[in-house]
Parts: sequence; C-alpha cells; structure tokens
Amino acid sequence: MTTKQAIPVRQLNRPGNSSSEFKVLNLALLLKQEGLTESVHRHDFYFLLIITEGYGTHTIDFNTYKTEPGMVFLLRPGQIHELNLRKGGAGFVLQFAGDFVPHASESLRKKFKIIGQHNVISFTKESLAPIAQSAKKIYAESQTDAIEKNEAIRLHLHLIFIELYRRLVEQESVSQPGGDDFNQQQLYTFLELLEQNFHLKKRVSDYADMMNLTPYQLNNITRSALNKPVSVLINDQILLEAKRLLLTTSHQVNHIAFDLGFEDSSYFIRFFKKHLGASPTVFRQNFK
Repeated sequence: MTTKQAIPVRQLNRPGNSSSEFKVLNLALLLKQEGLTESVHRHDFYFLLIITEGYGTHTIDFNTYKTEPGMVFLLRPGQIHELNLRKGGAGFVLQFAGDFVPHASESLRKKFKIIGQHNVISFTKESLAPIAQSAKKIYAESQTDAIEKNEAIRLHLHLIFIELYRRLVEQESVSQPGGDDFNQQQLYTFLELLEQNFHLKKRVSDYADMMNLTPYQLNNITRSALNKPVSVLINDQILLEAKRLLLTTSHQVNHIAFDLGFEDSSYFIRFFKKHLGASPTVFRQNFK
C-alpha cells in the first residue's frame, strides 16, 4: 500500500446531490478502454465490489488480495483500501449509505451486520450468478426514473445480502441458522461497538457494560468464536488504526497517539513496540 500525506475520505453525497444514498458503477464500461487504479483512501459509505470477469489486486487494511471472477469485497465506512483492476474486466461496484439498509427487515439487518465483518467472500464464477444478476438489475434500474426506483434497488440489494449470508454459512464462517445465533449476534455487536469507540474506551468492562453483559460473559463469546479475549481484540483494533495513520499520513507520532486516545505519547510508543516489535517511527520508515 502506497504512502500518502493524508487519507482522502470519499463521500457518497456530493455537493448539489445531498439526497443521494446509493450509487452503482458498471465495471465493464469503466474497464473497456483502460485499467482502473484507485490509490489509498477511505469511504464514508459501504462499498461492495463484485467481480464477474478480469483480474487485479485489492488491498484492504494492509491485506492484499488477488481479484478474480467470483470474488465479492465489502468494505465498511472508515476502512482504507487501494484497488487496481486490469483492462477488460467486468462486474459492479455498489456504494450505499448506512441508512439505505435499515429499510430491510430486522432479520436482514442482523444478517447485514454479520456480512459486514467479512471483507472478502469467494464464490465460483457459476455460483456468483444470482448476485451478478441482481447487480445487473440494480444497474438497469439506476438508469431509469421509474416509480419506486429506490425501493426496487433495495429489494435487489437485499437479495444480494441473502446470497452473501448463505455463502458464509456454507463456508462455516458464521453459525448455522438455529445454532448459537445469540452469541453470533453479540460478537458482531461487540465488534461494531469496538470499531466505533476504541479511541475512547479501552477496557473490557466498557464494552461489557454497553452490552449489558459481564466481562466474563463477553470474554467467553470472543474466545469461543475467535479464540481471542476481548483485551486482545481491543489492542488489535488500536494497532490497526495506528498502522493506518502511520503509513497513510504524515502526522507526528504524538499527534497520532492523541488521535488514538493516548494522553501520554511515550506510553503509546511502548505499547506499539511491545506488540509489533518496532517503534512507530521505525515501523513507518520500513514501509517507505
């Protein structure tokens, strides 16, 4: 992932189009004449990339994946990524605000939270067909001024969510319906709270209190699902954001420490070195 002076944040709502909640791009048209290169950036919206043809690379939070037919990538708001797609590919990019989803049923909203914790979901080219067909219909709908256009788009988007959830169950990435669904939902509620609050809340008890659980109960949930205690997951989230800021901004280390909720920058430096084996400054220099 290349180093930038700041992390650009792309917004779905553009000036003069503030009511926009959804946008769809047809990759076959974008990649017809040349490849697509998107340097490192963040979004303030969800980003769903569906690859039906072609190859490239996609880096999400320092993990690089080869893109190939049958792959689906879902990014949550705030994640950083870098995308390179070769000329001649095909597929769709669906961009939507968080409040575009809650029109779904309660059951589907819960499934979307689960799906949202998985950045990459792989299909065969053939098994991707239902998702590709729904995306194609979304694109066609977006080109019209038909009555209830947004509602039709939502319905097709919901069908895509269902297919993604089914695939995760097939891959045993989530529990079978009717299994320990409570713990699965609690896990993803915790991960969502962690992503939103880690700057200010760094104790296990903080998250247990927000979820009306005891620290013991919350630790049991994360150990069972991820084989990690809550404290490790909190540290992992802090370190991920620290790496994002170190490698994609020119901010001073003490500034980054403050952004991450550390009052003492020297403590942040010790914390970083303890877990990653190098100081923030050395870590940044090694990636230049």
